[in-house]
Amino acid sequence: MNTSDYQSFLQLFDRMEMDSSLKSAGQQLACIAKLAFYCGVKEGEIPELTIRDVIDKDGKVIMVIRKFDKPITLTDELEECIVRHIKEMGSRNPSFVKRRSLLFPAYPNTKKIKRHLKSFGTTYTQIHHAGIHYYYRKGLAAGRSKGWIYESGRKQKRISMRQFQAVATGNKIPAGVPVDNRCADEIVRLYKEFAKFVEPSSRCREMRECAQVAIKNNFIESL
Repeated sequence: MNTSDYQSFLQLFDRMEMDSSLKSAGQQLACIAKLAFYCGVKEGEIPELTIRDVIDKDGKVIMVIRKFDKPITLTDELEECIVRHIKEMGSRNPSFVKRRSLLFPAYPNTKKIKRHLKSFGTTYTQIHHAGIHYYYRKGLAAGRSKGWIYESGRKQKRISMRQFQAVATGNKIPAGVPVDNRCADEIVRLYKEFAKFVEPSSRCREMRECAQVAIKNNFIESL
């Protein structure tokens, strides 16, 4: 599947839930795929998640999971999916929803995850990358600067800013080349506002030269 076509992955999650061949595992597989897509959860972390990692003692979803080195920040989509999944498990067998029970008992290892995702024509990595494209485009549509998207995206997807930018833009960043300056968009905006009201001066020319250097170094796409 084409990872830049994130809409097809959103539709895929619905198909997983409805797939009768997977029976109850379909709901679990859809949640697993959404964890990769929306939250950047690693494939190897899935079998380690338990009920108590995501549900507190009051029965509410824990929106920031701190089980691993990097926290997992759940989205509204995941909150709804997990609640539905746990209710479904409890209706079939209450013993499945003990606090120390696995969150996804149908997937105790990554081999089964890989096999079932393959049956849908995709991989865990493809879903993860599609989620990065989704986050990037959603941020642009909301009017966010690329710098803001890269910074917040690396936290949400639990990867480095370099990795996020490389996947989001489809351009691998060579080693040693700096990632886009997170303040670049704001610098350009302020410069343009400044230029409207101030007559050219040595300071103005200096600012312009700094901006041009940034462009040359691939910090800013255009002035």
